[in-house]
Amino acid sequence: MWEQDTVVVPRDSEWFSVWDGNRNLVPLKEQEMYTGDYIGLKSLYEAGKMFFYSGAGDHMHLESYMIDNYLRPLLLDETPMASQY
Repeated sequence: MWEQDTVVVPRDSEWFSVWDGNRNLVPLKEQEMYTGDYIGLKSLYEAGKMFFYSGAGDHMHLESYMIDNYLRPLLLDETPMASQY
């Protein structure tokens, strides 16, 4: 999730958050589709196969540390940095 994202609204939807009917953010883990594991996100998260990271910048602004710390380990079947969520 990019901390200054001007493209994705709400920005937290990059981590699967949604707005309720009153435009309050509902985090992933509080949604029925997660708690009921309808599409497998809860299973993935609990298995340690789902990662949440945030960084400075606007939408899709990649820095070398993001690639080194978050993407490279996954591509090399190594353990990435701990998830932030």
